[in-house]
Formats: sequence, structure tokens, C-alpha cells
Amino acid sequence: MRQLFPVFFLVVTLLVSCQTDGGHDKLFHTADSLMATSPDSALHILEGMGDSASLCKRDRMRWMLLLAKARNKAVAPLPSDSAFKEVVEYYDKNGSPNDRVQAHYLYGCISRDLGDAPRALERYMEAVTCADTTASDCDHATLMGVYGQMADLFYKQGLPEEEARALGLSGEHALKAHNVRNYIRCVELLVRPYYELDDTAAVFETTQRARDLYLRHKLKKEAASVFPTAIYLRLKQGRYAEARTMMDEFERHSGLFVDGEIESSRSGYESSRGMYFEGVHQLDSAEFHYRKALAYGHPFGAYRGLLSIYSTLGITDSVRKYAPLYVKSVDEAAAEQRTKAVLETKALYDYTQSKEEAERERRKAEDLRSKMLGLLVTAGIAAVLSVWFYRSYKRRKEMEIARLADAYDATKERLADNEQELAELRVGKLALESAKRKAEMLLGKENGRESGVGAAVEERLTDSISSLINELSVIVERRDALLAMKEDELERLAAKDTEYEERLKKLTGGKTLAALDGSTIVSVFKKMASDGSKGRKPNKQDWDGLYKAFMLHVPAFYLDLRDAHGLSELELRTALLECIGVKSGGISRVLGKSSQHVTNLKASVNMKMFGDGKAGQLRSNLKRRIDMLHKPSP
Repeated sequence: MRQLFPVFFLVVTLLVSCQTDGGHDKLFHTADSLMATSPDSALHILEGMGDSASLCKRDRMRWMLLLAKARNKAVAPLPSDSAFKEVVEYYDKNGSPNDRVQAHYLYGCISRDLGDAPRALERYMEAVTCADTTASDCDHATLMGVYGQMADLFYKQGLPEEEARALGLSGEHALKAHNVRNYIRCVELLVRPYYELDDTAAVFETTQRARDLYLRHKLKKEAASVFPTAIYLRLKQGRYAEARTMMDEFERHSGLFVDGEIESSRSGYESSRGMYFEGVHQLDSAEFHYRKALAYGHPFGAYRGLLSIYSTLGITDSVRKYAPLYVKSVDEAAAEQRTKAVLETKALYDYTQSKEEAERERRKAEDLRSKMLGLLVTAGIAAVLSVWFYRSYKRRKEMEIARLADAYDATKERLADNEQELAELRVGKLALESAKRKAEMLLGKENGRESGVGAAVEERLTDSISSLINELSVIVERRDALLAMKEDELERLAAKDTEYEERLKKLTGGKTLAALDGSTIVSVFKKMASDGSKGRKPNKQDWDGLYKAFMLHVPAFYLDLRDAHGLSELELRTALLECIGVKSGGISRVLGKSSQHVTNLKASVNMKMFGDGKAGQLRSNLKRRIDMLHKPSP
């Protein structure tokens, strides 16, 4: 009450003064002058004027305009769209350029609060067109706010280039309004669209520029607060020393931490803390910060980090727990992106022509409905075309993967055949060399005998042995040449085999088991595993579908599993069911085998592939194998 008394006294004094002057201009001027520093006081003054019905139209319009301005500054509810429309139309006819800018800006803020982003942007653009930027009294402060609000809407609609342009204009008007702090804030906010545009160089350059500007104007806390995005990018790049330097300045000097706890609005930073400690192998600290991020409501980064930690530690139960939670958080993020895509479609409206179109729309309701219908049709066509192009791309990609897989199989077969031929040639060469050595030994014995009665016979025998040795030498040389050719062909086939593996990895984009979760065939198998005796057993078509799904999503792993370890068909199927998360009981139901038989199958697969006879370790070993074979090429 004591704080409100001076305001009440000021209102009474001004009202008395206004009555003696015959107007309310002094009261309006005082309220307007308080807007920037004390909007609540300005609001008290304007609301204290009572019923506006007693005011003349000029004063009533001014009062409604300033009241809306004060409520916007004080983050209080704005008047209704229909009530404020009269103010906009009045100032369009009777106001100065600054009045019109202010009226259309507040009109846009009303649409913003109603969640109507396209109409808000339209009205902000109208406000811009009303301005006379060449005039000495141009209201640059309001234009700064107009472009700032436009930047926020472009950000929410996922339009980073438009957001960056609006922030640049907001900063220009902030400088002209002598508002240095807001100018630097606009520079700092440019980090946001640059990050969305994946321009990491611009992110780091802008971060440093904003920090230097803040320090130049002795704003030390603000200077230390600019780092979170740069920190996150450095951590993703694995440059932990640079990230630590920025983290130290941010945590010590930003004023956002109390006893090591960051304020809730910046709590997403806990995921970056977890990333840092995971990167420097302090896994207990990393887990602590990931769990804090989860408690603060940031599941995506938290589940990703916890899954990474437990995968590193090989804690299977925790991996099983957090893998689906991480996948769920990814799906939720994707849903959020789809929502943003809808807003992007709305944002295709031509804002540069919005003033003229809005005038026609206000006068012709039917025209408005027609235009909105056209926009929806356009959006629908765009959506259909997007789906068609995506499906076409997906089909082409699947065909390319299948073609490469067939070529890979053929190369594998040729490689095996050539290895077999090479082995046979080497055995034949050894036999020939052995025969040649025996012939040479026999020739030596013949040459060492003393001449006797059978000298002519011995000479013929010696000639025959010499001729045989020569023939054997020629055969050995030919066999050597053939061996060299086979070895060259083996090297070529091995290189082609490696090339196909790399191309398969690139086509699948380094996907892991998470990519299989959404496929229909995996759902079919999981349902059969859970239904027990009530459900059907998989047929050949089902198994072929599962093989194809693995070939499409993790081809290098599937081919390795199928060809490289001598697994039987039953062992292969057991391994695939393990990979998609079917438990032992489910595998038993799907394969129609006893629990002990399934345990033996899992142990056998684990021994053949990893030299480990423990059935319980098979799933984690298979997942590590997938990650290794499908790690994206640098």
C-alpha cells in the first residue's frame, strides 16, 4: 500500500491538472514517459482514469492506445482484437507515422497472444510500412520491438534466415534508439538462427563478438552468459579443453548459478555438463548431470546420455531400460518438428503484400475465406508432393541397397570360390615341386653310378629323367603364374567387397537397431512372441520379411551374421530375434523350441561370433557388433 500511495497521489494531481487545462495530454504524456522504466506505474495511472466513456474520441483513442502499450510492457492481458480494431482504424486516418506504427504493432501483439502467428506477422509488417525512418523523430524504439517480435515468431516457425534478417534490423533500430544493451542482445540472439542453419563458424564468431561487445560496455555477467550453444558444439566436436574454458567462465561469472545450481530457464545446460564429463571419462559425474537434466524436463539429451553411458559400461539392464525411453524422446522431438512444419506452411503467406491484402480481407469476408481455402489447398498439395517425393526417394534407396546387397553376395561367393581354387592350386604346386625334387634326386643317383653293361639303357633313363624335370619346371612356372593371377583377382574382389560394405553403410546412414523399431515386420514378430500358444507361428514369408528389414536397415551386420560365422538357420533366427529385443520366452514361442534349447542356441551363437559361451551376453555383444559395422564413415 505504501508503494501505491505515491502513484495514487500522482494520478489525483494529474487528474485535477487535466481538468483545469481542459484536456488529458499531461496525464498521457506522464504515463507514456513511465513506460520504459516503470510500466506498472504507467498502467496504474491509466487504469485510474476510470470509465473512458466520458472522454472525447481523440482522448479515448489515445487512452486505449497507451493502455494497450502499458499492458504489453507489464505483460498483462491485452484488449480484445475487435475492441482494438477501432484504435487502429482511427490512427490510420488521424495519427502520425509514429502513432500508426505503435497501433499496428500492438495490434500484432494481440494476435501474437492469441496464437495467430501469420496474422501477427502481417500486422507487424503493416507497422513497418507505416514508419517514416527519414524523420528526425522516428520511433526507433518501437521499430526495434517490432522486428524483435518478428524474429521470435520466425524462430518458432523454424525460419532461421528470416529470423536472422529480423534480428539484424532490430539491432539497427536499437542503435538508433541509443539502446546499446538491446543491440548487443540482438547480436547474441543471432547465434540461434546460425545454429539452425548449421553454420558453426558463424556461431562461434557471433558468440565471441557478443562477448566482446558486452565486455566493452562493462556488462560482465551478460558476457559470460553467451556461451551455451558454443559449449554444446565444442562438446559435439570432442574439443573438451575449449569447452571447459567456456564452461568455467559461464558457470563462474554469468550469475545464473547459485551453489552450483543453474536457474530453471537455463536447465538444459545440464545435458552439456553431462556430455563434458562423459567425454573426459568421468562417468559418475556425467550420470549425475544427465539425471539432473531429466529432472528439469529435458528427456532427449538426458536419455541419450544415460543410454550412451550404460552402453559404454555394458550394463545390459540399464541399456534395455533407456533405449526405448530415448527412442520415445526422439519420436516426441520428431512430432514437435512436424508441428513446426505446419507453422512453416502457414508462414508462406506473402507478408510483403500483407497490408493491401488485409484491407481487402477486412472489407470482403468471402474473399478471405477463398484465400484461406487456397492456402490450405496449396499446403495440402505441398504435403502430398512431399510425401510422394519422400516415398520415391525411399523406394530408390531400398532398390539401391538391394542391388548392392546382391552384388555383395555375388562378390562374396566369387571370393570364396577363388580362395578354394587358390588353395587347390597351392596344393598342386607343392605336389609338382615334390615330384620335381624326387626326379632330381633320382637323376643325381643315375649320374653317380659307374658305367657298366647297361650304359646305353642308363643313358636313355637319364635323358628321360632330365626331360621330366624340364617338363615339371615348366608346369611349376605356369602354376606360379596362375597363382599370381588368382592372388591378384582375390585382392581385387576383396577391395570390391570392402567398397560394397562402405557404400551400404553410407546408404543406411550409420543406422542402428533403433531404425528397425518402427518397421511393420518387427511389430509382427513381437506380437507373435507375446501371444504364446494363442498366436500363429511365423511362416517363410514372415522370416523373409525380417531378413529384408535387417538388410535394408543394417545390411553390413546382417551379411556378417549370415555369412561370416557358420551359423545354422536356427542360430541366425535366434540372433535376429535377440537383436529386435525379443526375450528368451518369446524366442521359445516363435521358434517352437524349449527354453533350454533357446539358451543353448544363444550360447552357441555367442561362442561362434564372440568366443563367449554365456547366453546372457549375446544381446549386448550383438549391439556392439552393429555399432562397429555401421559406424558412419568420417
